[in-house]
Amino acid sequence: MSTARPYHCQLCERALAKDEVGFACEHFVHGSYLTYEAAKVKKGIGDTACTACAIAYEPHQKNDETKAAEAVLARMNVHVVCAKCYADAAKRNVRTDKADRKRGYALVPRDTHAALQGMKMRRAAKLETGGHAKLVFVPVPSRERDELEMMWVRITRIAGDRLQGTLANQPRLFPKKILAEDAKVSFAETDVVAVAVDEG
Repeated sequence: MSTARPYHCQLCERALAKDEVGFACEHFVHGSYLTYEAAKVKKGIGDTACTACAIAYEPHQKNDETKAAEAVLARMNVHVVCAKCYADAAKRNVRTDKADRKRGYALVPRDTHAALQGMKMRRAAKLETGGHAKLVFVPVPSRERDELEMMWVRITRIAGDRLQGTLANQPRLFPKKILAEDAKVSFAETDVVAVAVDEG
């Protein structure tokens, strides 16, 4: 690792060497509950953008010197960040993949939701087929900070820590083509923020 530190984190002002620098859009570094995509790297910090910025920039990847590309980059307002500030931002937001983008939503992990709400949340109570699990849904791409909807899912299948169910609510935030009551939802035990068990 180089001893020269000519760069500075724009969030904490820490001096950084070239191989300690990360680049991220301002929405990711200042946001919460935003979906984001990060470049895969073997070492260091991969370039990271909120999903909305990633989608806007994709058509310009091969030629980023056009006026249209410059306009997208200006909206991204790319920040130089250190590893600690990057990790803090990642904890407040929701990493997504191609499957999340295709279906139009992602689930917020229980630990992320608990940290953002400033509360401690234990492992969900016993999950049972026929019971209900509350999940936190965010749109992909996210457009605004703290854009989320909490909804109940009827559990229909349990296989280890993977579960399936059907949405028990009619979403307010999501269009019906993305999520509607009775839509099938696949999730992990670590996504569950609350549990209700049907009685009788």
